[in-house]
Amino acid sequence: MPRGAGIVIHLRAEGRLVFGNPLTGKFGPSMPTGHGWLCRPVFSADGRMMATGGGDATIRLWDIGSREVQATFLGHQAEVTSLAWSPDGKVLASRSKEDHTVRFWDVAARQELGVIEEPGDHEVHLMFSPDGTTLAGYVDSPKPVVILWPAPRDEAPGPNGTS
Repeated sequence: MPRGAGIVIHLRAEGRLVFGNPLTGKFGPSMPTGHGWLCRPVFSADGRMMATGGGDATIRLWDIGSREVQATFLGHQAEVTSLAWSPDGKVLASRSKEDHTVRFWDVAARQELGVIEEPGDHEVHLMFSPDGTTLAGYVDSPKPVVILWPAPRDEAPGPNGTS
């Protein structure tokens, strides 16, 4: 939500969201996301968009102002367990613990930018570096580990097809 405009509460097991403003005490009814169960929603840096993922293997981009889905990303073969926005809001990263992939999405073009096979059977929490060039995955396991992946670049190809 735009800064100071409210909060979103996610009801993980029910796959529902509640939009509201704790300053006014007004909260709307819960609304379905279509995911079955829901992983932690993430917000773009400007607070205008939110991404959700979950049990149906899809990712949905929500416009916070209208509270409507603007796009649905398909590509994972199993539940989406983690999401992260790049600092500039141009790229969204997603991970599925079950299909063992990390996927990168071009938010404006509404298409996949790339896939990284990540064979672990563990929970991984995603976060971009401040400059957006690296995606970090914190492995939540008895022996915590951090995995680093290069993030795709959103530069247009040069005249000979290179960036």
